[in-house]
Amino acid sequence: MDESTAIFWLQVIAVGAVVVWLSGAIFVAAARRKVNTPLRGELAVPVAPAVVIAHFSRAIAAAVPGTAFQAGLIERAAETEVRWTSSFGGRHRGTLTVNGNSKGSLATWEVQSTMGLILGARIVVTLGAALVIALYYLLHEHVVTSGNPAIRAQVIQMVQSIHLLWPPFLLAGLALRSRTRMTRDIQRAVQNAQFG
Repeated sequence: MDESTAIFWLQVIAVGAVVVWLSGAIFVAAARRKVNTPLRGELAVPVAPAVVIAHFSRAIAAAVPGTAFQAGLIERAAETEVRWTSSFGGRHRGTLTVNGNSKGSLATWEVQSTMGLILGARIVVTLGAALVIALYYLLHEHVVTSGNPAIRAQVIQMVQSIHLLWPPFLLAGLALRSRTRMTRDIQRAVQNAQFG
């Protein structure tokens, strides 16, 4: 591989790496804003508040694997309110409040998530930027300028930067997925109160 071809491929791969890095940084920033916003919802059910509270508390206490409550801990259970924490997909602290009468209830909830997975994603985004810059510099200065064509062909190693470019998508995606699952499992526990 001649020097101009090596520079071309190094730059093409580096531009691709920068695009992937920038996409990851944007995705992590958007996920951070979403995870930082408390998760709120409400659902009306045709049973008394005490029934909803009891059923919801049992759902958390059961700690069923594969649900958002699998690592749940009830902090407080009162006549119209349950407070809990869950460490499924990050740490969540939630409150379910139920108001109504014997004919029906309105359950409202608010869940605040911690930023552990997002913090990890932000750290990896930063490391990814440093890796792309350092690898580009090293390959440009030490490989492209080599007199040996076989060594110049090693500019393709710039593709290795992908190892620090995909984890932010995973970490931020897990944080968002845990919120989706939390919403679904809260709705299911409240909705099923009328049958349980």
